[in-house]
Amino acid sequence: MRSRSRRWLRDAAGAGAYIQAKVVGRTIDDYATDEDLRSIVERKFAIVGEAITRVRDNDPATVARLTGFREFIGLGDLLAHEYDDVSAVRVWAAAEDSLPTLLAEIAALLAEEAGG
Repeated sequence: MRSRSRRWLRDAAGAGAYIQAKVVGRTIDDYATDEDLRSIVERKFAIVGEAITRVRDNDPATVARLTGFREFIGLGDLLAHEYDDVSAVRVWAAAEDSLPTLLAEIAALLAEEAGG
């Protein structure tokens, strides 16, 4: 893994962990009606998407080890370019269902690189 990939994966993991901290105990209705929560979650998902995009563009072998990387790149693109067409259901599903797997895979890659 390239050193820049490690940095980008750490960025994605940090943003993802922040999302998880903000959505714990919350519901999709909270997300849909709380502009502050939406802003936080969407900004952090934009970071996740951009970080994963950078890994994909610079280190394809590493990104290939992240099973859901395309979903997060697509979500990041949607948030950046189609902000007026963002589905609360899609974002919430990513936070609740897909993000934990991505973060576990990133943690495993980083641990492997660190030798442990």
